Amino acid sequence: VLIGSVFIDRFFCKYACPLGAVLGITSKIGLTKIKLNEKTCTKCGLCSRVCPANIKVTAHSYVKSAECISCNKCVEKCPKKSKH
Repeated sequence: VLIGSVFIDRFFCKYACPLGAVLGITSKIGLTKIKLNEKTCTKCGLCSRVCPANIKVTAHSYVKSAECISCNKCVEKCPKKSKH
């Protein structure tokens, strides 16, 4: 785990954590998703920069990544409130 963490960001969370596996599955089938309002989004990238899971939030109309932990930091930081 220590060697993997040197080369890969959040190695334990991505590949070895059993809770991460369960949360990844539930995030894929969950009822709530973070959605981008493309009409108001300015593509400033602030949402992607504050994401603790390093997800490129602006690259998708819905955040469907199994790595999303639903912290809503991207929603809170959006200056145009384009995420919900």
